[in-house]
Amino acid sequence: METVRSIEKGRTSTPEFFTVAALATELGLSLDELYILVREPTCTDPDTGHD
Repeated sequence: METVRSIEKGRTSTPEFFTVAALATELGLSLDELYILVREPTCTDPDTGHD
C-alpha cells in the first residue's frame, strides 16, 4: 500500500515494471489493456476538451 501512496504523491515518479504489472493485475487489466488506456489522449475539462 505504501508503494501506491508513493506513486500517488509523486515520491515515486517511475515505478518498477513489476509494480505496474501487479497493480494492473489487481485492477483486472491486462498489460495490453493498460497500454491502450495510457496511450489514449485525456483531457481535464470535458466541457472544453482542453487541459
